[in-house]
Amino acid sequence: MSMSEEINNKTAEINIEGDRYAAANWELTTHFADREFARSAASVIAPLVEKEFRHERPIDVMGLGSGSAVYESVVCEELKSRGVETNLLVVADRQMGSLRGARNASVEVSPISVLADLSDLPISTPPPEALPRLILSRAIEHYFSDEGLAGMLKETARVMNPGDLYITQLSSADEDSLPAISAILHRVSGKAHRYFGTSRYIEFVRNVTDEAEQQLFDVESKSPGEATPQPRGTIELARRYLNGKFIELNTEAVTESGLNREWLMAEIKAIADTERSLSLGLRSGEIAKDQAVARLDAFIGDTSCFKLFRSVVLETAKEFAGVAGHAGEDLIIMRNSAGNEDVQITFRYPIILLKRSRATINTQS
Repeated sequence: MSMSEEINNKTAEINIEGDRYAAANWELTTHFADREFARSAASVIAPLVEKEFRHERPIDVMGLGSGSAVYESVVCEELKSRGVETNLLVVADRQMGSLRGARNASVEVSPISVLADLSDLPISTPPPEALPRLILSRAIEHYFSDEGLAGMLKETARVMNPGDLYITQLSSADEDSLPAISAILHRVSGKAHRYFGTSRYIEFVRNVTDEAEQQLFDVESKSPGEATPQPRGTIELARRYLNGKFIELNTEAVTESGLNREWLMAEIKAIADTERSLSLGLRSGEIAKDQAVARLDAFIGDTSCFKLFRSVVLETAKEFAGVAGHAGEDLIIMRNSAGNEDVQITFRYPIILLKRSRATINTQS
């Protein structure tokens, strides 16, 4: 396989920058590395796949924006427990830092890692006799512009036969909370996030068509289920977004705080060093994950840069929450266990089943 590594989607490029999701120590910065969280989605996905493919033959599985393939591996395990065998597992991501972890995925079919832009996959259009194909993604839609997301969906459709499945797990929240969540993440990380509610995403998919203006995917009008919701306070957000990019974006807040920029950057480096050390201990078995996370949070919480981070998040949240103290069901201003004013965001992960439409025909590439 060969393909250019040039990034052609500027929105995705902006959104990846400043996000430690692909960092070597990502198992401490995000729940996406957690197998139990992945199982909560796999338990919804596996019955859908089993119903559609009915154990006829093995299936090929492909993950888009897969990171270390934790999610895809867990889904394959759940499918196997239901009698659905995996012939091939391919995981594609544009971040090499994410893909490095795929070799450690615990699944009988070893993942094949592909460094790829999701709008230009180095994969041939399948012949009609190809094995059934299941394509998976989670929490990638908000990284794209409208044009980029439409291009990704068209490219995904190109590598599918009619009847093949694309199951995506949105990163979402209730519609009233989404603008505030997007604004907070833009303020702390520069992201131009465009989170979708379920209904708006389904409408978007239905409006993506081929050259003959035929709908590419059949999609139900509601989600069949969701992964476990994830409540997140500012300390959890800081694990992922408190870095040099945050300082760069908030120079005015730094000046107003009277804090020294060099000191703040030294604290951020100390956080990264602590995270790295704890991750090494986690991988060697010297420390349990909950202990490692607790130590990391305690270290972050004592820093001046975190207090600045929390004040920026609160200020942005209050622009939307007002006197009510909430912007919707999934963003509220509250007191944390230490008695400090804090923001709690509940991220929700609805699962959407897309089936490659039989009304359209793949074009060979």
